[in-house]
Amino acid sequence: MKPKALLLSGLLVAAAPAQEATPPAEPPATPEQSPAANPAADLTAAAEKLAAATNYTWSQTTSFGGNFGDRTTTGKKGSGGFLLVTMPGRDREFQVLSRGGKAAMQRDGAWVVPDPNGEEQGPGRWIARMLQNLREPAVEAKELVAKVTELKEESGTFVGKLSEEAAKELMSFRGAGRRGGGGGGAPPEITGAGGSVTVTVADGVLTGYRTMLTGRMNFNGEGRDVTRTTEVEFTNVGSTSFDIPEAAAGLLVE
Repeated sequence: MKPKALLLSGLLVAAAPAQEATPPAEPPATPEQSPAANPAADLTAAAEKLAAATNYTWSQTTSFGGNFGDRTTTGKKGSGGFLLVTMPGRDREFQVLSRGGKAAMQRDGAWVVPDPNGEEQGPGRWIARMLQNLREPAVEAKELVAKVTELKEESGTFVGKLSEEAAKELMSFRGAGRRGGGGGGAPPEITGAGGSVTVTVADGVLTGYRTMLTGRMNFNGEGRDVTRTTEVEFTNVGSTSFDIPEAAAGLLVE
């Protein structure tokens, strides 16, 4: 049957047979692109958030293996940048108040500022030198993550390695003179150092880390293989408070 002719606006048009309309083809779906993973940047940001906190609580346990046992230090950061730290001693624990690079320790019921040059050779001098180098743990954590290489992340846990130079630096005794290799209290020589780091993050804030360091130390001419494991945990970030001992704070006034 021939199509009929239609008159539209004075034009004669042949009506084509009716055909079903074909919908236009939809463009292929583009998969959502997630931002490129950058564990180093994420870990750095988490460490910076912790370092910026005005207060927190922490604990640090260090194990040297063998017959040395574990040593646990606990502490709190509070208002004004004060650090109140409880450290293990030879016979009993002792407290330290630190601020702005100065530290006072409780000795025989009184607060004193130990002088490493005035202490007799032995534990007292070593403690005095250690307190001179006492630093805020969150700042140390921030510096640590900057040294980690080959970093990988999974579900808030970051794992990486330390170069020989970085591991050697972390293994060095702060406060030389404890059991140095001679030469006026020089720290022991370290060779073949290496290490691994595991860091945990929650809600974008660093919550803890674990380091395992290995190397060979020369103690007074005797070489020893050393393994040192340190675990640090941060809690109560933003909700920590404590009373600052007035006698100790007065010793830290600049």
